[in-house]
Amino acid sequence: YPSLTIFYAPSRERACVRRAPTNTPLQALVLLNDPAYVEMAEALARRIIDRIDGSEARLEYAFRLVLARAPEVGELARFLDFEHEQRKNEADGDLHLWTLMAQVLLNMDETITKE
Repeated sequence: YPSLTIFYAPSRERACVRRAPTNTPLQALVLLNDPAYVEMAEALARRIIDRIDGSEARLEYAFRLVLARAPEVGELARFLDFEHEQRKNEADGDLHLWTLMAQVLLNMDETITKE
């Protein structure tokens, strides 16, 4: 699978005890554009929308699901600003908006590297 090549996944022919950490611009592009990752972000968005009402509560829930922590004040403000801008510019509805928000969360360095 091409996505695994971009993330330097080991071949399945032998066991791999440790992988070298990598971070390239291509990896970010894959996380934003590969159909599998877009579908994952949409599934996360549906979960958020179906279970929680209100933007701040949804962000809290999303952060806890993805990062296992609450958003910091600055992060919360940036996400709410992003939501406001998207609502001004697009009329596609909550699913599209929260798919974009989920893509941002899933593409954060903290999510990818767990650091």
